[in-house]
Formats: sequence, C-alpha cells, structure tokens
Amino acid sequence: MRTNKLAAIVALALMLVVPATGFAASPPVLMVGGYSTAPADISAGGHFRLSITVENGTEGKATNVLVRLGAAAPTPATAADGAAVAGSSQNPFAVLSRSDARYVGTVKGRGTSTVDFDLIADPRIGPGAYVIPVTIDYDAPGGHRTEIQHVGVVVTRPTTFDVNGLDGLGTLKSGASKSVKVEVVNSSPYPVKGVSFELKGSGVKVAQGRMFVGRLDQSDGEVLESRVTAASAGQQRLTLTITYIDDFNRTQTMTKESIVTITASADDGSAAASKPVAPPQSFWASIAGFFGFGG
Repeated sequence: MRTNKLAAIVALALMLVVPATGFAASPPVLMVGGYSTAPADISAGGHFRLSITVENGTEGKATNVLVRLGAAAPTPATAADGAAVAGSSQNPFAVLSRSDARYVGTVKGRGTSTVDFDLIADPRIGPGAYVIPVTIDYDAPGGHRTEIQHVGVVVTRPTTFDVNGLDGLGTLKSGASKSVKVEVVNSSPYPVKGVSFELKGSGVKVAQGRMFVGRLDQSDGEVLESRVTAASAGQQRLTLTITYIDDFNRTQTMTKESIVTITASADDGSAAASKPVAPPQSFWASIAGFFGFGG
C-alpha cells in the first residue's frame, strides 16, 4: 500500500514539472477554406473575379502569409458534340491590373482572410472545368511552410436565340382570337440540344403554345404556331420561354416578353358606352323643330 502511494506522488510531481512548451498551440495549417467566382459561370474571353478565403485550421498563428495563383490546366473532359476541350499546360487565365500574388500578413489561429484576383479567360479555350492551383506560403514556428491546393472554375459557351414575330400582335378586342407565328433562330456559333418553346400570357389564353424541337443547329430556326385569345382588357403580357440543355447537361431557360393591348368589346357594354351621345333637346326646341322653325 505504501509503495502505491509513493508511485502516485512521483507521478503527480512529474506532471507539475512538465515544461510550459508542452502546452503550446499547434503549428498553423493554412488551407483554402472557400472560394467563388463572379460571375459563377465564365465564358471564353470573359472577365471574372476569383475570391479565395484562406483559413487557419489550428490555434497557431501564421505570419508573412502570401497567396499566389499557379498555372491552370484543364481537366480531361470533353465538350458538347464531341469537340475536345481546348487548353494545354499553359495558363488559360490571365491576371488583370495586378500580379498573381497577394500578401496577407498574419492569419491568427482559427482565423480567415480573403483575397481577390481579377482574371480574364483565354478566348480560344473551350467549355469545361478548369483547375487553378493556389500556393500559400507562410512562416510558422519551426520554419517556412508552403501549401499547394486547387480550385475549379467552369467555362461555358454563350447561347443566344433570335426571336421574330412575337411583337406583331398589336391591339386585340376582348374575346377576339388571332393566329401567332413565332420564329426562334439559334444565333449561337454552335448547335444547341434539348430545345423547346412555350408561349404563355397574362390576360390572354394561348392554344398550342408548346413545342419540343430537340437539337437546333447553328443559324437554324423553328416556328411555333399558336392561337391567342384576348381575355381581359388592358395592357397584357405574352411571354415566350426557350428551354435548352447546356454543355454540362444543365437545363437553362431564356425568356422574351411582348405587350399586347386588349380593348373592351361591344359584348360587355363597354364599347357602346364609349360612343358619343347627343345632348337631350329641351321641350320648346322640340316643338319648334316639329313646325320647321330653328336650325
């Protein structure tokens, strides 16, 4: 029993004389805690801002923090219609205004710091997911450290359509119907897949307002033939929605609107009320008119 007590006293004494350095904060570890681009999707030749948040994952303080962008290379992906994704070992993104390095200084334990880079995408690259290495240099207890991580950006192709015939309705009377032919032309420099049209209206009823096209080649068009019936008088709205599938198999939509003026018809009594009515004649003017007197 005495031996056990002595062992416990020795163990407690050893715990009390442990150097304070044994309880020091863990060395800092910096990483990319988050990032974003504005706009979210980037087109070839387009400008964008890349915002990177550097996060310290431990309690230790990092000093002389420097964030740099490395050379970007495309992932082994394939664009729509079998076209190979453009890109090489060269950087397809150029930094604008300033260099590709940002000095942060100190990042405290569990702290964060955000840096921004203004970039432009090479107009020759194709759609795809591109990887940008991010190098974080910093000083920590024990020496200098370097962390290399990666962020991804999405490059898309701009899709455009020309719409003809939607603005030709003019003025309709309430209850009247009119045939509408809306032509949609693919003005993008490439074929677009999964294309469909839908025509809807507020204050109007649209018959046969939907059409599925599928693939629409460059400079090709399709005509949506519908019948519009005016319902409510006033300034009403027709909306054409074009739906398609982008290079990443995401459903995208575009809309085009047109204003239709609908006037009240005679059936609801409004038109009759709008006709001018002659003022009533007095009693003596009526008698004079009967005998041929007066103008």
